[in-house]
Amino acid sequence: MSVKEQTYRPIEIIIIDSSDVDSIRDFAVSSDDITYLVEPPNGPSAARNAGLDVCTGEIIAFLDADDIWLPTKLERQVDIISSGVGFVYSDTLVEGDGGHRHYLSTLSVHDPQNHYVRYFRRGGIPCCTVAISRDCLKGRRFDTGFLTVEDRHLWVRLLRTCSVQRIPKALTVYRRRANSATSNVNKLFEDEMNVIDDLTRRYPELEPFRNEVEAIAEYKRGKRLLRQNERFRAIAAITRGIRLNWWELRFYFLLFLALVPLPTSTSIRYLERAVMIVRRRIS
Repeated sequence: MSVKEQTYRPIEIIIIDSSDVDSIRDFAVSSDDITYLVEPPNGPSAARNAGLDVCTGEIIAFLDADDIWLPTKLERQVDIISSGVGFVYSDTLVEGDGGHRHYLSTLSVHDPQNHYVRYFRRGGIPCCTVAISRDCLKGRRFDTGFLTVEDRHLWVRLLRTCSVQRIPKALTVYRRRANSATSNVNKLFEDEMNVIDDLTRRYPELEPFRNEVEAIAEYKRGKRLLRQNERFRAIAAITRGIRLNWWELRFYFLLFLALVPLPTSTSIRYLERAVMIVRRRIS
C-alpha cells in the first residue's frame, strides 16, 4: 500500500470500503493505524465525504484503490501547505490496462487568483495528485449528485477561494482501467454537462466559456468512443466539438484518427503524448 511507503509521518489512514472485498477488509483490520469504515456503494462522492466526516488531520489527500502515491508525495505537499498554500497538486504518471505509463503534465498555474477559471476551461487536476488544507476545505464536500467528475466540481469551488500551487513533478500513478466508472461514456458525458450547468449558474463569470468547455467534453467523449472502436459515434462527437470550438487543433487530429483505419489505441497514445509535450512546453 503506497500510503504506508510515504516518507512523511505521521499519517492518519482512513479506508472507506464500498466494495465488500475480503482482501481490503483483512488488510485494514490487520493494521492498528488504519480507520476502517464500510459504506454502501453510492459512488466516489459519498465515500470521500464519509472519509472527510471522520478525519482529524489538518491536511487531506485522496487515494482511490487503483492509484499509487510515490514515496515523497505527501512530504513535498505538506511542506508547501505548511508555508500557507491551501491547495497543492502535482503531475502524474498515467497507467493503462497494459501497464504502459505516460507522463501527464497537470494544469499550469499562471494567475493564482483566477486559476479556478482556467481549471474550469481546461481541467487537468487528477484527484490522486491533490492535497488540501482543512482551512481551504471549509467544510465543503463532494456533490453526491455526480457519479463521475465530482472532483472537478469541487476543485472549481475550492480554487475560487484557496491559494494554489502545482508541483511540476510526477508524484502519483493514476491508473486508467477499461471497467472503471469513467469508462461509462454516456454517464460521464451527462455528468460533465451537468457540472458545466451547475458551475455556470453558481459563478456567472464562467458562462462566457461554456461553449469552449462543452467542446472539450465532446472531444473527450469522441476519444473514449474511439477507444471502444465506435468510430461513427466518435466522429459525430468530435464534429460537434469542432462546431463549438473550431480553433482547437487537437480536435482535427482526433477526427483524422477516427476517419483513417489505423490501430486505435496506438494512435490515441501518440496523440496524447503529443498533447502532453505541447502542454509541458507552454507550462
